[in-house]
Amino acid sequence: MMNVGLSLGAYVTRHVGVMAGVQGNYGGLTAGCAGDCTSTFSYQIPIVAQYAFEDRSRGVYLEAGLALLTTYAGSTDTKEHPERSPETIKMSAP
Repeated sequence: MMNVGLSLGAYVTRHVGVMAGVQGNYGGLTAGCAGDCTSTFSYQIPIVAQYAFEDRSRGVYLEAGLALLTTYAGSTDTKEHPERSPETIKMSAP
């Protein structure tokens, strides 16, 4: 499975920071589908807020966020059994 992610952010004050980005995965799955999955992928757009009690360079901070457009998908291989139609699963959340 290959994982890719990119996040950018900034502290808008000494205590409050905001980050956003994109995360994705791609690869093969050998179990868990109806048959053997040959390709799977997922992606999401995380938006995260941080609050530092002292400041971001030291001390404790809290972090919370949302993962927008989270999607997981996979499809089965039909090369070994061409008489079968490919099966696909896709799950999404706002």
